[in-house]
Amino acid sequence: MRVRALTRKSNADLPAGVEVVRGDLNAPESLAPAPDGVTAMHLLTLTGEDNAPLATGPAIVALATAAGVRRVTLLGTGEGPVEQAVAASDLEWTVLWPIDMTAETVEDVTGRPPRRFADWAADHASAFERPPSARP
Repeated sequence: MRVRALTRKSNADLPAGVEVVRGDLNAPESLAPAPDGVTAMHLLTLTGEDNAPLATGPAIVALATAAGVRRVTLLGTGEGPVEQAVAASDLEWTVLWPIDMTAETVEDVTGRPPRRFADWAADHASAFERPPSARP
């Protein structure tokens, strides 16, 4: 599977093999070549500056459907312009709501009081490490 990443930074540090395309979801005119040949997209629904709902949803969806995109996942928090434009389109779509991680707290299965996610992750990092024999 090929992966294309849209970024505002031309020097984005992404894994080898990822095709980097420069553009900005706040400026749909910068996105024209990005969806060409793409069949599925993952879209953010908030701006990067102030986490306001991204107002350019209808233009982004129009570009995507014109390019032949068929499926979309949205990282969203509600019914903003991007979600509304996708819902009104013929695209197959799913909304992902990152409630627990963005809340900055987690409660583990022991029932202990919620903690900051960063603290929980630091305490549990070893559970996600590969043993030396499994490392490339």
